[in-house]
Amino acid sequence: MAPSIRVSPETYNGLRKMIDASYANTISGVLERFVEEEGFMPEKQNAVSGTATEEEVTEERVREYGIVEKDGSGFVPAEGRGSSFSKEEQEEIINILGDSVRNYRYQRDAMREVFGKYNGDKNKAIRAYAWLEENSYAPRKNNTHNFGSMYYAEALYNDGVKKGWLK
Repeated sequence: MAPSIRVSPETYNGLRKMIDASYANTISGVLERFVEEEGFMPEKQNAVSGTATEEEVTEERVREYGIVEKDGSGFVPAEGRGSSFSKEEQEEIINILGDSVRNYRYQRDAMREVFGKYNGDKNKAIRAYAWLEENSYAPRKNNTHNFGSMYYAEALYNDGVKKGWLK
């Protein structure tokens, strides 16, 4: 889960003004850019050289946070990313989902299919949906907040249960 912080209403309004002034697209983006510009952002470390190139950081963020828009500069196809699922987990998901392993136009449709195949088992449905997303079967149109596939799958599951479109 992403960390959260509390700010005063005045600070929040100031952050919103920075978004309106095109400083960044989100409050998280404003904070990240500010911390980076002030020199307080920790550098990504590379095991070989001790520092990371911009391409390595982008690829790591894609692995860590999930899918980036296909037209975006940070897009890495599924074949180029490392999977967070073992071979055995992947085979099990494929076996259980069967013909449900296909490209989905809508994320809710993918979650409904997974929910049904796992008889509502929250943890298994979330893992299976995350696998579908990670392998580009249920892509997000955008990932403004850089949520990882597992985090997003859980939020989608909870939304479906709460709003009643998962039964």
